[in-house]
Amino acid sequence: MVRSFTAQERATAASLRVSWILAKKKRPFTDSETVKDCMLAVVDEVINDDKIKTSVVSALKNVPLSDTSNIRRVEILAADVYETLLGGLVKADTMSIAVDESTDKTDTAQLCIYVRFFDSKCFREELLCLLPLEGHTTGDIVFGKISAFFKDNGLDMTRVCMLVTDGAPSMTGKVNGLAARWSAVAPQLISLHCIVHQVVLCAKLSGTLKTIMDNVMATINFIRSTSSLQHRLFRMLLSEMSAEHHDLLLHNDVRWLSKGKALERFCGLREEIITFLRNSKQKKAETHLSRILDDNFMADACFLSDIFKHLNDLNLALQGRDKTVIDLVEQMRAFPVKLDLFATDLSTGRMLHFPTLRKCISSPAQITDVMTEFIARLKMNFAARLDGLVLPTEMAVFVRDPFTVAIEGDLSARAKQLVPSIDEGKFALELVDMRSSVTMAQELCTNGPTVFRTNVNVHQFPNVKKVAIVMLSMFGSTYTLCDRQPHRTQESTTDPHPHSAQTEEEAEHPAPNHLTPPPSGPLFVNKIHPLGNSPVPTRRVLHPATLVENAGRTVKKTPTTPSHGVFPQLDWFGGAPPPTMEEILKHLTEVSIRQQQIMEHLASRQGETKTGARRAPYGCRRTYSAA
Repeated sequence: MVRSFTAQERATAASLRVSWILAKKKRPFTDSETVKDCMLAVVDEVINDDKIKTSVVSALKNVPLSDTSNIRRVEILAADVYETLLGGLVKADTMSIAVDESTDKTDTAQLCIYVRFFDSKCFREELLCLLPLEGHTTGDIVFGKISAFFKDNGLDMTRVCMLVTDGAPSMTGKVNGLAARWSAVAPQLISLHCIVHQVVLCAKLSGTLKTIMDNVMATINFIRSTSSLQHRLFRMLLSEMSAEHHDLLLHNDVRWLSKGKALERFCGLREEIITFLRNSKQKKAETHLSRILDDNFMADACFLSDIFKHLNDLNLALQGRDKTVIDLVEQMRAFPVKLDLFATDLSTGRMLHFPTLRKCISSPAQITDVMTEFIARLKMNFAARLDGLVLPTEMAVFVRDPFTVAIEGDLSARAKQLVPSIDEGKFALELVDMRSSVTMAQELCTNGPTVFRTNVNVHQFPNVKKVAIVMLSMFGSTYTLCDRQPHRTQESTTDPHPHSAQTEEEAEHPAPNHLTPPPSGPLFVNKIHPLGNSPVPTRRVLHPATLVENAGRTVKKTPTTPSHGVFPQLDWFGGAPPPTMEEILKHLTEVSIRQQQIMEHLASRQGETKTGARRAPYGCRRTYSAA
């Protein structure tokens, strides 16, 4: 028998649905009241029947959409999503952790931890927690914070197969670093320095080219930062000359892509910059003008613009969601081959891969040894970084295409070394059975390695699937989830890409922190976690971003099996369908009981004399619409 819902229950369900949509769109809590006003305005315009209009307007007015109601709804969904994540991690046989530490604007170090694991259906990448570090950030302290978090939430540190860090001494120290301390607990743990970070380290400038880059930035800063008037006059000149771009871009070392973008814009606006400097009355303008008129200087600048364009393309290819360490290693191995092509391209004078340099110089004789030496040094740096990778090539080939990998070699030994729990002999036999299947080879070609591995029968190929799951669960970078970072608005200087280039609308001095979002602005990071050190979070916050500030400070609870939640397939940012009304009301009933128990507990602690009194936190309404 289907139970009919009361008007109050339907209003509560509608309120939760609105909160779900606003949270997914990263909107402030106060926008719920604006949504209600918009719905009332739409109904007033599109419905002509007065009787129907009165009924609909009355129903809409009964929907609780105040900012405090929206806060409670988001907290309900956030707690459920977090419990679902913990439940999936408890069941996962293996997981990969990406750790990065950064400092927010209050000088508090924030330890950001992402996790990638297989939940028996698909691979998931989630923000696990954000742990504040009040004092020192040594390897011992970081390890203690993480181990305490794992223990409080019933997670097993020995199941972590890979730890990816930013390469800081506190993370990679051989004795007291985080990787060393974690390896003592989980001997099979593989530690990896973020591959994207290694690419940036490979491309560090020195000598003549560093001087060229510094001079380019000196000219850009002279035009943009000497005075506001000078900057405005330059932009007016670009508009009058119908230039391709409207302004120069600044470079910041924290924004890895900005170097290439700033050089590209500088070379593209060379003629406009020359005109502006000639008309300038400042003495320093003559120095910058003589420098930009030097053909050798501009040839080096154009070369840097082209080579950093290729490095930026590699950087972007390494970042993004659902990219395993195998994908990143393949990109890294391909780039040295491209460097050989670039060197040949320069030596022959064709410059097919250097379009900016080709437009700047008049003859191949202007190609200097500095350019070729830089490419040679780049290749050496990449080779050294690739030699330091601990992932065997045979295992990467096995995951990509098990039908072409050589079984006769030491593949099974490599697999045993990676996953000690497998049976080495059965692994080889299972691989032979898999290679004899024609349908499975077709499935691999159709679905790709990740989907193919998730659909492999675990009962028929247990050892092969276990090894593949471990390999596909590995992170390759601490920036693999940057697509989920908050989007930028006109009021915010936060990049949608943590190391993207600066745009014309951004402020002149971007904030270096890319992990912790600011406590204001329309931000909402990934999954929201339970807040605070008390059982009930404060109700005075009016913005979803505030929920993230204490994301790592989870509520201590008794050691019970985490709930799977009523929204196991709910992905707030993946466009999944919203929960049904039956699921919403069932969950609201359970949450209402939990809230009442928490309120009674708080009332008893604060000296309440009346048993069972429900005392609303400061700033909250005393009426609870959750049935």
